[in-house]
Amino acid sequence: MGLVEYEPYSLIHLTEQGRDIGRDITHRHIIFREFFLHVLQLDESKADAVACELEHVVPQDVIRRWGQFVLYLRNRDFWKNWQEDYGRERGELIGTMTRTFRNMGSLDNQEEVQELARKYR
Repeated sequence: MGLVEYEPYSLIHLTEQGRDIGRDITHRHIIFREFFLHVLQLDESKADAVACELEHVVPQDVIRRWGQFVLYLRNRDFWKNWQEDYGRERGELIGTMTRTFRNMGSLDNQEEVQELARKYR
């Protein structure tokens, strides 16, 4: 592939193409990690681990949009204090999600599912 220069018993060096790919992956990792740390407020080890998984599978155009969105948010006035507001409301939001998912469990009744399917065809 031409990404590494190597000679036995010598140092390993990245080619220019290898450095470009390395920079791209690092950039992806930073975008995800910062988003998970500062927007979703995950702890540092979790943010780093999830960023490491995603950096290899998310397409470049999605990464670009993600970065643009975060930059957009950072340039808005509400960005300055939103994290404190989110921290205060997070428990309530989690409760709402839990109730919603619990209610979705009532759809296990196949008759209800079939009725909804007929209704929304």
